[in-house]
Amino acid sequence: MKIFFDLDPAVYMSAFASQKYSYSLVYEDMQGEMHQVAFKDGTDKNQWIKNNDEAMVSYETHKELEVEDESHARQCAKTTLTHALTSIRTKFMTDIEPEFYLTGKGNFREELATIAKYKGNRDKTEKPVHYQAVRDYFVEEWGAQIIEGIEADDEVSIRAWELWRNPPDEYVIATIDKDLDQIPGWHYDYKKHVFYDVDQLDGELFFYAQILSGDATDNIKGCYRIGNAKATKMVDQWFDEWHKMVDQWFDEWQSLCTRKEKPIPSVCYREYIWERICDEYEKNIKQFPDKNDHGLSPEAAALENAQLVYMQQRRDDIWTPIQS
Repeated sequence: MKIFFDLDPAVYMSAFASQKYSYSLVYEDMQGEMHQVAFKDGTDKNQWIKNNDEAMVSYETHKELEVEDESHARQCAKTTLTHALTSIRTKFMTDIEPEFYLTGKGNFREELATIAKYKGNRDKTEKPVHYQAVRDYFVEEWGAQIIEGIEADDEVSIRAWELWRNPPDEYVIATIDKDLDQIPGWHYDYKKHVFYDVDQLDGELFFYAQILSGDATDNIKGCYRIGNAKATKMVDQWFDEWHKMVDQWFDEWQSLCTRKEKPIPSVCYREYIWERICDEYEKNIKQFPDKNDHGLSPEAAALENAQLVYMQQRRDDIWTPIQS
């Protein structure tokens, strides 16, 4: 069984696990006396402020980064992968062949994105201290491949679809990235330590919902005020509508065939849902013009978002409504 690892999230998980911020707070009470309080993390600090804010006149917060040795980050990375491999091997009771991928330079989505800069909302300083050390560890000790021009999750998607189209080879996708839920087959979340199986249709409907909701993490805007839950509900409803129409068309088809007349042509659910998505973009642009100041038609805006959230299934694969 092939195991396709998207290691980009594992880099951040392992490196961030090796550092933390501690806080101290100096404040003046209502009687004018000064005090100092120390906190082990931001959660404790924020809760303390919430509980005591009314008793303060003013306060000042000091933040200090505490970083473990690089070896700690490498050990966290090792633990993540060994635990994942053991869990997968135990569940499927078979030999496994892991493949590890990291994102390298270049990304075709940067050229596609015109509505907003792809991943332009990310702070360049947000990378943990041992970010590069963990990447080097994955390459040196685990043979991770650095993928250029596309992202690691695209490579995972391409490899998985290759096996999906050519059974009986089996695979597991190991990641915490929800974008890969577009891909059918077994998935393993190595952060939550859970397995789940994605049906091919569910994966496709998930993709259509992403076109509507966008992806805040990657600065893909989608439709304003349409989040994941609402988008999923809308796409499921459209699929149900299409299914009911098909049943009606089939009844009419049987009746017409009995009278030796031509049958009524049906519409593929992909075409039906895409048309509804474009309709929704048109409504959204009209309702929130100040949030859609991109100069694109509804169809063009929907297409850009679709191409940005789409996980490649083949090399140089750019999604278009025709292929759906």
